[in-house]
Amino acid sequence: MEIKNLVKRGGQDAAVRSLAKEIVNSRKAVSRLYEAKAHINSVSLQMRTMSAQASLNKAFQSSGETMKSMNKLMNMAETQNAMRELGMEMQRAGFIQEMMDDAMDDVLEVPESEIDEEVSKVITELLPSAPLANPKATAENGRELFKAGMGIEEEDPEITALEQRLKQLS
Repeated sequence: MEIKNLVKRGGQDAAVRSLAKEIVNSRKAVSRLYEAKAHINSVSLQMRTMSAQASLNKAFQSSGETMKSMNKLMNMAETQNAMRELGMEMQRAGFIQEMMDDAMDDVLEVPESEIDEEVSKVITELLPSAPLANPKATAENGRELFKAGMGIEEEDPEITALEQRLKQLS
């Protein structure tokens, strides 16, 4: 504003030049301040990066020491042997479980003759006058009575085929 006033008055070229030089110098100073501020921020970021790297180096160093001590404590051959033994024990346990299942199946399996005897006993209890000379025939008669009681009149071909296969197995 002062430069504008001096130009309006006229004849004061030296004062205008002097003020213009001051403006140029102050703009350069502002520019240098911004540049210095950028350099300071750059240095600050570099210092933070170096600090983070130092912390990371310490962490790697301590983890390396931990790994060394773990390697000293663990013998790889012993660990492999232990794992191998564990696998064998697990296989044995599986075989034992399989054998136990088979044994339980054998124990729980009821022979056909015992089933026929039980069917005969039940029919005798329910129908004391029914003859039970042939338990298989009685069981078949029981099936027929069951079908009649359930209202099943027609023979299902699938059921008939299954019954025939069952008779062949008996």
